Amino acid sequence: MRDGEIVGYVNSGAYGFTLGASVALGYVHCDCGVTKDCVESGNWEIESAGTRHAAGVSLRAFFDPKGERARG
Repeated sequence: MRDGEIVGYVNSGAYGFTLGASVALGYVHCDCGVTKDCVESGNWEIESAGTRHAAGVSLRAFFDPKGERARG
C-alpha cells in the first residue's frame, strides 16, 4: 500500500538474516510511475493477515546494491 491505497502485491517473503529483518518481494504499479521520486515519497505499508506494517521500499537491493560482494 502507498498512502493507504493498494498499489501492488507481495509474491514472496522470508527472513533476511543479513539484514536482520523480514523481507518481502512483490510488484508495484503506481499512477505516478514507479520512479525514484515515487518510491522515496509516500507512506508505504504491507498488509499481512489483516495487519498493516510499515515498509521500507527501494528500487535497489537493500544489501550490497552494487553487487560487489557477489563479485568477490
